[in-house]
Amino acid sequence: MTEGGRINAAEETWTIRKVLEWTTAFFEKNGIDSPRLDAEVLLAHSLGVERIKLYMEIDRPLAEAERAPLRALVKRRAAREPAAYLVGEKEFYSLAFEVNENVLVPRPDTEFLVDAVLDRTGRGDAFTFVDVGTGSGCIAAAIAVNRPKASGLAVDVNPGAVEVAKRNFERHGLANRVKAVCGNLLEPAIAHFGGRKIDAVVSNPPYVTEEEFEKLEPEIRDHEPRSALLDIAEDGLGSFRAIADAAADLLSPGALFVCELGAGQYGSAAEFLASGPWTDVSAVRDYGGVDRVIVAGRK
Repeated sequence: MTEGGRINAAEETWTIRKVLEWTTAFFEKNGIDSPRLDAEVLLAHSLGVERIKLYMEIDRPLAEAERAPLRALVKRRAAREPAAYLVGEKEFYSLAFEVNENVLVPRPDTEFLVDAVLDRTGRGDAFTFVDVGTGSGCIAAAIAVNRPKASGLAVDVNPGAVEVAKRNFERHGLANRVKAVCGNLLEPAIAHFGGRKIDAVVSNPPYVTEEEFEKLEPEIRDHEPRSALLDIAEDGLGSFRAIADAAADLLSPGALFVCELGAGQYGSAAEFLASGPWTDVSAVRDYGGVDRVIVAGRK
C-alpha cells in the first residue's frame, strides 16, 4: 500500500521486484520517459549496489530501513528532477562521470562527437586538443581515455563545472594529460598555448534557441544549466560561429574541428564554414537520423 505517493509497506512484504514494479508504474503515471530504467537506477543507488545486483536478488524482501532512502528520490524524480542529478552520476562512452546542477547530463547523441574524433585519429597518435564548454569533462575524458598519447585543455565559463571536470579527470587518471580551466570559449586556450598551433578543437556548445528552450522537457528546462543550453542567436548558432572563428586561429593546417549541433542547424553551419578557412566539411548523424555533429579540417 502507499500513502501520499510513498512506499508504505509495514503490513506487506516488499521485495525488490515489487518495489521496482510499483516505482515504474508511479513514474509512468507521472510522465517519466524511462520509468523502469530510472526505477532501477534509483533503487540501486539507494541500496548502494550495482543495477545487476537487483536482478540477482529480485525476490529479496526489503526492510523498511532499505526502502526509506528511496522515497525521497522517487518523489523528486516524479517532480521531473533528472535521475542523474539525484544519484550524482551518469555513464558516457562506457565511463562513469560525476554530474550535478553545474553541468549538463551527458547524452548518448554526444557520443557521436567523440566517435568523429576517434574515427579520424589512431590510438597511438599524439595530439593536442581543446574541449570548449567542457561541462562534466565527459567529451575530453572519453577522447583521452581512448587516445592515451593525446593531451587536452578543457574550458568552461562556469567555475562549478570546471571543478566537476577536474574531479572526473582525476577519477579516470587523466589529470596529468587533461587540464580543466575556467574562461570564455577559446580565450584560455589562446593564452595557454601562447601562439602554438594545436591539432583539434571540439565542442558541445549552447545551441538551443529561446523558442526551443520553452518546449524542452522539464528535466532539462527547469534543472540543467540554462547557460550551457541556450544560445542568444536567433538561429542558435552564435556560439558555434564564435568558436569556429577562434578555432581557425588556433588550429594548424589539416587540424580537426568537431562541433555538436541542434536539429536542422547543419545546413547553415556548413555554409558558414564553407565561407571560411575550412575544408572537407561533413556531418555525422545521430541515432535519430539528425545531422548532430559537424566536422571540418583547417585549410
